[in-house]
Amino acid sequence: MKEYFYLKKDEIDKIDIEDINALAFFTLSLTTRGKTVDTYILHLKKYFEENEVNNYFSNIYNRICNDFKAMRLLKTIINLCLIENNLNNGDINQENINLYHKTISEYNKIITSNQRDCYLLKKSRK
Repeated sequence: MKEYFYLKKDEIDKIDIEDINALAFFTLSLTTRGKTVDTYILHLKKYFEENEVNNYFSNIYNRICNDFKAMRLLKTIINLCLIENNLNNGDINQENINLYHKTISEYNKIITSNQRDCYLLKKSRK
């Protein structure tokens, strides 16, 4: 079953969460100097500005780049990947485990909040 993230514009638009996941993995494949989420996001933005590509990833990025919650979701997914990479590389300590749980909680809050907001918006338009 597909899960969607709802984008708020003039009309409610939805995007498959798997597309946002794919964009996160693409972002992580870009060469960066730093290893922070903000560095990856900045590099992604710069990549699309400099290359003016029109493909699967640029279409997803263009759909979500002006939606605060969608970008927050993208950042959270990237952060989860970075934490999982640390854990998989043997950096298993209580701090990383706590950070992982906190980030998963953040992911769930974003999804739940987005679904609630969409429901309320649809209800108010009836």
